[in-house]
Amino acid sequence: SSDGLSVGTAWATIQKAVTSAPSDAVVQVGPGSFDAPTTNRTTPITLLAEYPALDDNQQIINANLHTVIDPP
Repeated sequence: SSDGLSVGTAWATIQKAVTSAPSDAVVQVGPGSFDAPTTNRTTPITLLAEYPALDDNQQIINANLHTVIDPP
């Protein structure tokens, strides 16, 4: 089952994370392009990319590992 607690049971969509994660959860999002969620939350969560896109000098890094959430 997909409980979102490990790589093996990760949620496949941002929407699932938005609707399932508990309040104040930090949800790690793997590389890829994801549709924006279509529902609004009433409690906070943090979406954190697995790999950073920029280094401390604002230079692009991890070019093939970016996480992108497409606008609705």
